[in-house]
Amino acid sequence: MRKVISGCVAAVLVAGGLAVYAVAQDKPKEKVHQPKVMWEYKVVDISTVGQDEREKLMNELGRDGWELVCVSGSPLTPSHYLKRPKP
Repeated sequence: MRKVISGCVAAVLVAGGLAVYAVAQDKPKEKVHQPKVMWEYKVVDISTVGQDEREKLMNELGRDGWELVCVSGSPLTPSHYLKRPKP
């Protein structure tokens, strides 16, 4: 008789746990509000300067918060597109 009772108690506990789990899964997730980021953009043509000057200019832009996102155009006259968050 004890085995039957403890088996029933175990079954009730498992069923209760599954019910709580199911209810928790149906709960809508809270949306985390993240502030909208506004960007500013810059297009730079550095095809007229030498390799050392190009690296120096790109490093300066990086220190100022600019991130290179795209290079477009011909290999001889590429345009470098940069962005950074607006202050």
